[in-house]
Amino acid sequence: MKQYIFGSTLGLVILTVLQFITLSPQDQKLRVYFLDVGQGDSILLVYPTGERLLVDTGKDSKVFRSLDGVLPWYDKTINYVLLTHSDLDHVGAMSDILDRYMIQKLFISEFFEQEEVGKEIVEKSRQKGTEVQILKKDDVLTFGTKISNTFDIVHPDANCFFVYKNTNDCSLVALVTYGSSSILLTGDIAKEVELQIMPEVPSPLTVLKVAHHGSKNSTDEQFIQKIKPQYSIVSSGENTYGHPSLEALAVLNSASSTIWNTKKDATIVASFDGSTAVVKKLFDQASFFQSSICTIFLYGFDTPC
Repeated sequence: MKQYIFGSTLGLVILTVLQFITLSPQDQKLRVYFLDVGQGDSILLVYPTGERLLVDTGKDSKVFRSLDGVLPWYDKTINYVLLTHSDLDHVGAMSDILDRYMIQKLFISEFFEQEEVGKEIVEKSRQKGTEVQILKKDDVLTFGTKISNTFDIVHPDANCFFVYKNTNDCSLVALVTYGSSSILLTGDIAKEVELQIMPEVPSPLTVLKVAHHGSKNSTDEQFIQKIKPQYSIVSSGENTYGHPSLEALAVLNSASSTIWNTKKDATIVASFDGSTAVVKKLFDQASFFQSSICTIFLYGFDTPC
């Protein structure tokens, strides 16, 4: 029993040290993690200052498995959360996120509380001491780093719900710039909105988060041919909607975009140093460390490893 306790404690210490070294990079890179949350969206931006912005949460606790592969287990701070709209596959885990992490500020659109789930999230956020801020078109956020960066809201404006009459098309859409690189985060907008925001999007775009999980009603051909995304990230899982659609994939392929899909590739990380971008599958450090420590220190004991 003493050997078990000693091995477990030593393993935890080594895990903590390894995570501190590998998950706390000291460089000037912005890292954008497209988290594997099944059929849903969740994206974590980690700035060189350590500031963290979570865009959407996915629908359930799957988000924690992905976050544990990116953030040290002992660190329970996410500075900001932005919820694009109130669909459950984008906000379903928010209540649990508020219970597990310290959230400084929640960003939402003026349409977010039109659904009951949105009202409940805002109420709980305020109870937890999280500041709630409304964002709209032309609002700009910046983060503390030596490299020029912006987080521009390009949609929606105050007339959105009158025009489109649905929450998907009134998703918060953000254009992130970091040096010469650009990332478009699209929520669940459809083709009509893509065409509306087209003048706001640079060409070529570095990374596109494909709208609405690759729905056939999104990924307009004219839009894609204009912005020419170097990389396109589809966030999807097992579903009955046909996401991503063959039509959307064909449009992206016709623009010579490199396509990644969380359903196939799990969590995907895009790293930006201000002039270049690298996109790859995330090495699952949490599973690797756990299995390694279990093998080395707990071999032969009856453990859940």
